[in-house]
Amino acid sequence: MPILSFADSDTIYVGDLALVFGYPFGRESSMSLGIVSRAGRSYADSASFDFIQTDAGAYAGGSGGPLLNRQGNVIGMITMASERGNMGFATPINAIRKVLPRLVNGEKFTWGWLGVQLSDISLEQAKALGLHPVKGVVIRSVLPGQPAARGGIQKQDVILAVNENNVDSPRDVLRMVGGLEAGRVVRLTIIRKGRTMQLSVPLGTKPESAKASEG
Repeated sequence: MPILSFADSDTIYVGDLALVFGYPFGRESSMSLGIVSRAGRSYADSASFDFIQTDAGAYAGGSGGPLLNRQGNVIGMITMASERGNMGFATPINAIRKVLPRLVNGEKFTWGWLGVQLSDISLEQAKALGLHPVKGVVIRSVLPGQPAARGGIQKQDVILAVNENNVDSPRDVLRMVGGLEAGRVVRLTIIRKGRTMQLSVPLGTKPESAKASEG
């Protein structure tokens, strides 16, 4: 049977034409046309990613459907959609390609966990540390006995980068850590009391009692 070819989702740009195929509301298949509103990205050494955003119609029932470029090649898979159907979010196909062979073989994944609570850095904190422009994420607390505590991370440390990828929000850190498997070593660039440091921390497994805001 004919199949769709995969494109390189790291080469798309805002404004590129995008097409969505799906089964809105469980009815017959449909196609919607729009543009890429946000390009998203994948990361070379993990399964983490930023969503591709499109204004091509994506409705309930569209999840799992392909997002195509103008050549008809797959650049992503629709994962979420707005209630009005005027905004869709797709997982980049490059991120899917990394895990697809293992999923086909029936392998299961255990994603990484640090054991910290995070918050955005304030303007006052950034100014005191000389961070211009404002960047980084503050460790609000370190959960006892978890990988972060064992790896030497301390409360009030400021994370600047995860595996050399700069971070600007707690969501960035959670996404990057959550895209690495338990047991992998994550490299953190931090500032502690004005001093820049590198820490290597083996990731653990998220306890069942952990809150959604912890990572």
